[in-house]
Amino acid sequence: DLFTPAERGKYQGFFGLVFGVAFILGPLIGGFLTDTFSWHYIFFVNLPIGLIALVVIWRLLPNIRHAERAGRIDWAGVVTLTLGLVPLLIGFTVAETDGFGDPYFWAWAGAGLFFLAIFVLVERRSPEPVIPLRLFRNRTFSSSMVSIFFATFGFGAVIIFLPFYFLIVQGATTTESGYRFLPFMLGLILSSIASGQIVSRTGRYKPIILGGLAILIVGMGLLTQLRVGTDDFTLAIWMFVAGLGIGPTFAVFTIVVQNAVPFQDLGAATSDLTLFRQIGTTVGIAVAFTLFRLNF
Repeated sequence: DLFTPAERGKYQGFFGLVFGVAFILGPLIGGFLTDTFSWHYIFFVNLPIGLIALVVIWRLLPNIRHAERAGRIDWAGVVTLTLGLVPLLIGFTVAETDGFGDPYFWAWAGAGLFFLAIFVLVERRSPEPVIPLRLFRNRTFSSSMVSIFFATFGFGAVIIFLPFYFLIVQGATTTESGYRFLPFMLGLILSSIASGQIVSRTGRYKPIILGGLAILIVGMGLLTQLRVGTDDFTLAIWMFVAGLGIGPTFAVFTIVVQNAVPFQDLGAATSDLTLFRQIGTTVGIAVAFTLFRLNF
């Protein structure tokens, strides 16, 4: 709404920058509070920060007014989608601790799939669906959803298990585990900003996405070689490469999806991308914990 398609790449890169900086400061502050006081104080810090964010949004974010559109909010779609996704996420959370063989996982997953099936039926008849199913007939949109799911699938495992490695294997403090993660976030920030700028100036995003995913595969492959005796410099290089690969997925896929759908579906398509990113992260963490238990 605020920027033309030609400008969006640059600003999506800035979003990646903000995400990276927050991801650096958050673990550092959280680690310091945990080591110095208690992890409970993290919540007392987050509350005023959240209030500040609300005030900034309320006072400074401009209101965008469009011509009135016919139709109503798809409450049936909202309810059935929520009833479908929440049990699925709970089920994968159960799987993180008890594995995929736990009957509670299958109970939650079955309930989620049941309501998702109802959701699809509801959306097919809704005049203003919360997730327009016709978007999935768009090859660019569908491939972007699949790609972002698997990209964040690996991302979730990295952000959870590398701190475990620092804490358990290397004996680092909670604060140290935060700043030892900096090479990964540095790679993410650099590639996120650079990819957004390149797309804005050239108008081409496919080489950026393919290159980023290829680098991500290389980075993940390098991290599979992590052992007890791996030196810090080598691990930092591996994390930096993985971060370089994940960065473009935060900036470029949003531009791809927004340019691939009609303007009236812009909000739905963008939120779908965020949804698939969050589900991919959750499922990736659950699968990683299962493999961790099987091997250790």
